[in-house]
Amino acid sequence: MGIKVAILCFNNNLSYRVLQEIVKNDVLSKPIKVMKDQVLMEDGTRYIIIPSSPFRGIRLDQLIIVDDSRWMILDECEEFINYCIKPCLANSNVPDDFLIQKYEI
Repeated sequence: MGIKVAILCFNNNLSYRVLQEIVKNDVLSKPIKVMKDQVLMEDGTRYIIIPSSPFRGIRLDQLIIVDDSRWMILDECEEFINYCIKPCLANSNVPDDFLIQKYEI
């Protein structure tokens, strides 16, 4: 059973670009189902763009936050991350140190 990895960016164009980069850089698995806002990999890993994809009520295993060096997304989306996304990460299979990753562009 794979993990569900959510990707949060400051705009949708960047989200789609980052999703493609992450899938391309995943050397352990290949995509088997590619949709506009999510990709399912051979090993069961599912990469999901949020908030494009409906994610309420589902369990997420990891969050990747993408922004430039200013990291304004943390201020703008702090409430969204704390009250909407973090509860979805409550039963994650990923160690706490890797639960929320920051990726700078």
